[in-house]
Amino acid sequence: DTAVPVVDVEQGEALPTICFETTCPERFQNLAHLMRDTAQVVDQVQAVKLCKQRGQTPVPRLIHYPSTAETVNAAYALARPGEAYCDPRHTLVLCERDWGAQEIRKLNVGFKVLSAAEIIDDLLREVRQWARHGFSGREIQTELDRRDATILKLLRSA
Repeated sequence: DTAVPVVDVEQGEALPTICFETTCPERFQNLAHLMRDTAQVVDQVQAVKLCKQRGQTPVPRLIHYPSTAETVNAAYALARPGEAYCDPRHTLVLCERDWGAQEIRKLNVGFKVLSAAEIIDDLLREVRQWARHGFSGREIQTELDRRDATILKLLRSA
């Protein structure tokens, strides 16, 4: 694991550090709040400082800008050979649109890529299959709530 441990003062335990690269302060604050018990979330400036302080080990990174174009441009910038502060193999790029995910995958540098469109498509496909098998809307919703209970609990705590 390449996450840089940071000491959580309250618990005295080391938490991994991740970089969340975005231009949206609300998204940054929301993720930092959601991850507060799991990881310390830093921005790209802090990530570079940590990297310099700790011997050039890049901090794992999540890239998600308000627009797909911004997200793709950020991934292109970090995919350059010799980029010392980002390791694509430890970077998750989240795109809203499928075309952005496809563009980043074409770079073939090791980015992990998720498309919100793919996630929604997979979920809707699963719901359609359950409906075809005779499950009611209430049964489907109950199963989704059960399956995603941990995530829902985390979101409610935010």
